[in-house]
Amino acid sequence: MRVGPFLYVNSIVRKNIAGIFASRNKKSKVQAKAIKKQSETQRNMKRLLQKISSFCIKDEGLSPYQRYSVRLVNAICIFIIAAKIIEDIFTFPMGDATIIVRSLLSHAGLLLVIFLNCRRKIQAAKIVFTIILLGVLLSIPFTLPLSLNGDGMFLVFIVIFFSIYDSWAAIIPITLFIIFLLFFWHIGNHYGILHPTESYDPQQLFYLGIVYNFMMIAALLITLFASKRMTSKYQNELKRNLEEKDVLIKEVHHRVKNNLQVIVSMLGIQETGENSIEALDVIRDLKARVVTMSIIHNRIYATKDFKYIEVKDYVTELANLTAAMFGNPNIPVEKNIDIDFVQTGLEISIPLGLIVTEVIANSIKHAFTQGVPAIIDISGKSQEEYFVLTIKDNGKGMDLQRESNDSLGLLLIELLCKQIKAKLTRENNSGLQTTITFKK
Repeated sequence: MRVGPFLYVNSIVRKNIAGIFASRNKKSKVQAKAIKKQSETQRNMKRLLQKISSFCIKDEGLSPYQRYSVRLVNAICIFIIAAKIIEDIFTFPMGDATIIVRSLLSHAGLLLVIFLNCRRKIQAAKIVFTIILLGVLLSIPFTLPLSLNGDGMFLVFIVIFFSIYDSWAAIIPITLFIIFLLFFWHIGNHYGILHPTESYDPQQLFYLGIVYNFMMIAALLITLFASKRMTSKYQNELKRNLEEKDVLIKEVHHRVKNNLQVIVSMLGIQETGENSIEALDVIRDLKARVVTMSIIHNRIYATKDFKYIEVKDYVTELANLTAAMFGNPNIPVEKNIDIDFVQTGLEISIPLGLIVTEVIANSIKHAFTQGVPAIIDISGKSQEEYFVLTIKDNGKGMDLQRESNDSLGLLLIELLCKQIKAKLTRENNSGLQTTITFKK
C-alpha cells in the first residue's frame, strides 16, 4: 500500500520534467528558427548592398580592370547627376528653360551610360561618357568665369580619363584636347574674348564656387579611392592567379617526373632479365636518356624558378649518374668539373643534358682501357654572350670520320646541337675533346 503513492509521485515528477524539457526544446527550436531567419535577412541585406555597390553589374566574364572601369564610370555618373541637381536648386534660377533643358539632357546622357554598362555595352558606355564629359568641358569656357578654380576642374577631368582608359591611344589625344581647351580659356579670359553667357551676382558666384569646389574634391576622391581599391584587388587577384599557376606547373613537372621514373623502373626490370649484351647496351642508353630528362623535371619541381636551371649543379649530377650507370668497376673514372655560374632555359637545358650524357657515356664505354687511370675533365666558361662547354677524356681517342657516321650516339649529339643552335667541335687531343658553344 505504501508503494502506490510513491509511484504516483514519481510519475508526476517525470511528467513535469518531460514537460520542462519539451518546452525548452520547443523554445530552442523557436530561437533557432528566429536566428536562422535573422541570419537569412542579414545575408539578403548583404547581397542587396553588394548589388547596389556593384550597380547591378555581374562580374562574370569581366576582367578586374573592366569591373573597376564600369563601377567608376557609374559612380561618377550618379555623383554628377546628384551634384547637378544640387547646383540647379541652389545656384541657378529654375525658371530658366535653357538651364533646365541642358540639365535634363546631361541627366539623360548619364543615365544612358549607366544603362549601357548594366547591359554590358562597356565600350559604347565609355564612348558616350567621354562625349558627355568633353561636351561639358567645351561649354565651360563659354558659361563659367575662370575664377571658379578652372584649372582644378580640368585637372579632375584629366584624372578621371586616366582612370577609366588603359590605352594611350585614347588618353593622349583627350589630354592634349583638355590642355588646349584650358589654354584657350586662359587666353580668352586674359584678352576679354570670352564672356559667360549667364550673368551671376556675387552671392550666386559665391555659392557656385562652393558647389564646384565640392564637386571637384568629391570627384577626385571617388576616382582616387576607386583606383586604389582596383589596384589592390587586381594585385590580389594577380597574386592568386600566379600562385595557382605555380601549383599547376609544379604538379605537371611532378607528374612528368613520376612517369619518367616509371619508365626507368620498367627499363630496369627489362635489363635484369636480359642476357644479350647488345640489348643491354640499348636498354642502358635508353635508361640514361630518360633519367636525364627526369633530372630536369625533378630540379624544376624542387625550385621556385620554373624557367632556368643552374648548369654546374645540373651537369655534375648528370656526370655522376652517367658514370654510375655505365661505369666499369675495374676502371674507376675520375671527374674534374670546373664550370662558371650560368643559368639556361628549359629549351636549352634538356638537349644540353642529353648531349652531356651521350658524350660522357661514349667516353666511359669506348675510351678507356683497364690499368690506365681514367679521367674526364668538364669545363664551362662564359665568353660574352656565349657559353663554351668542353668535355675531354684521356682515352685512346677515335676515328672521327668513321664513327660519326656509324654511331647513333654521335649522330644524336649532332642533331641536339642543331636544335639549340650550338657549334659542335670534336678533336683528338690526348684523348677525345668535345666542345659545345651555344648562346646563353
